[in-house]
Amino acid sequence: MLTPPNLGKKCPETIELRQKVLDGCEELIWDFFNAGGQCVIYDANNGRREQRQRVAAKFGKEGIHVVILGNHYCVWIHWSPFP
Repeated sequence: MLTPPNLGKKCPETIELRQKVLDGCEELIWDFFNAGGQCVIYDANNGRREQRQRVAAKFGKEGIHVVILGNHYCVWIHWSPFP
């Protein structure tokens, strides 16, 4: 069986598109929290361990607790007391 030489490699356009989608998802999460939301479940985050750690650190700095459930689910929890 032959393996294509570019299998698993991503061209610059693919990398840029993936980053754009990730940035858009994170923006939606911030919009939700800023509108009073408290919990987000993000499905199908198939990123690498380093990416998941980056997300946890980025949101953690803002008081958002991120729970990583395996490789596929991230749960963002933002606690704000009721007025």
